[in-house]
Amino acid sequence: AYRKCLSLQPENARVSYYTGMLHGRRAEWPEAVQHFAVAYRNEPQNIDYVHDYAITLWHAGNHSLALTLMDSLVQLAPDTQRWKDEGAQMRRELESGK
Repeated sequence: AYRKCLSLQPENARVSYYTGMLHGRRAEWPEAVQHFAVAYRNEPQNIDYVHDYAITLWHAGNHSLALTLMDSLVQLAPDTQRWKDEGAQMRRELESGK
């Protein structure tokens, strides 16, 4: 169903986001990154899109962009401690070489 929707509306943020979620659940990181990128590009202020794109980039090995997006989450929702904590955890993992 998502493939058909994507073929009809390849830049639809919601369809791209949910397709990215499906790929992410299967640990298909490159595919998930592609779809989350479309969602993010079309709705860069959507906190869920930014967060899940960052997490997926992290799993795909693009740590620098993942951290940049986590920092942007703090700017989008400065009162949300979760984003600060997740970004700090990513930095600790990167520094420790995990």
